Amino acid sequence: MKQIFIAMCLLCMVMMPGCNLGKKDAILKNFANEFDLIQKTFTNDISVAKTEEERNYLIENKNKQLDSLLRKFDNEISSDEGELIKCKLLMEISRYKDASKKLDDLINRKSTVMVEAGMVKVQLLLHSGEIDKAISLLSEIEKGVKKGSELYNVWLYLALHSPDKNTMKEYGEKLLEIQDISIEYKKFLSEVLRNLSEIARENKDTATAKSYLEKALSKTEEAGLKSILELELTEMNLLGTPSLPLYADTWFNTDYPPALDRLKGNAIVLIFWADWSLPSKDMMETITGILNELKGKNLSIIGFTKLYGKTANSKENDPPLNKTEETTIIKNSIEKMGVTFPIGIANDGFIFDDYKIGVLPALIFIDKNGIITDFKNGTSSMNSLRSKILKLME
Repeated sequence: MKQIFIAMCLLCMVMMPGCNLGKKDAILKNFANEFDLIQKTFTNDISVAKTEEERNYLIENKNKQLDSLLRKFDNEISSDEGELIKCKLLMEISRYKDASKKLDDLINRKSTVMVEAGMVKVQLLLHSGEIDKAISLLSEIEKGVKKGSELYNVWLYLALHSPDKNTMKEYGEKLLEIQDISIEYKKFLSEVLRNLSEIARENKDTATAKSYLEKALSKTEEAGLKSILELELTEMNLLGTPSLPLYADTWFNTDYPPALDRLKGNAIVLIFWADWSLPSKDMMETITGILNELKGKNLSIIGFTKLYGKTANSKENDPPLNKTEETTIIKNSIEKMGVTFPIGIANDGFIFDDYKIGVLPALIFIDKNGIITDFKNGTSSMNSLRSKILKLME
């Protein structure tokens, strides 16, 4: 997403405003047009590339063309507009330090393209993960930025990827306020609405959370996302209700099955996972790391899986694993991941049905009073998950 975002931003900002075509202006226009052509050709070609080898070749070829273009025009163009295009080109060939230096010069000396340079610098900061600096600069220049693709790309990035929920909410709501938003952004709005729903749930605003999900469902045409949104609307009915019994046929890492009445006073996170699901295993390792950090606190993590008859290495025509084989594989996987919290295998999977689990991994959050307060479908960063768990423990 980050690479796509940068490419979209640069592509929509290459062409320069019209001007009187003297010799220097003609050179500048040729430079901009050639840059634009290389970018558009690359975007079209890579969209139909079928192999990693073909994609790598296209990237290498594009970078060679841009490097050659820069050498061709470098000494012929010194205007502010030309320097701005050079900055974008340098970013495309991963010469970020050189681009940053030129952008700082254009901004600090209040050049004729100061605002435009500021927007490119914002994109560079986002690309390098310096989100706080990007937001700070954006707030300084945003009033002077023309509404359109370059600004909306930045809003979209922050609405989907900011680690700070308040920032995510602010820019998500800005996107929703756009009246004439183009189709290239509409396909992302369902994800923006889903994020806003999660934030509302965390703030215990169930009605708003549900409203966002319903809007997201009405806007999406992608079957996979639609099924997830429908699932999450169903899961909304669990919020504010007492947690359901915890039962499994086989347990690891515990001498006796965990019971909710004995865990009252603890924040509880249930993680539903499968050994064949790599995202599940990533989440198991993430939550294990958080549990190790918070050891000794009033926190209980309990994992559940079930028998699927396959593993991550199973092929389509392989016969199903028997119960003993799969149980042994799960046990070995738990040990390999360094998981120390209780793990239950529910042979019949009824507990998955009770908690409306339809996506893996899935998390259910239960407060100290045994009330279900939130859920999370899919993966999550360690920082985001840690923040959610700490809030649950308050």
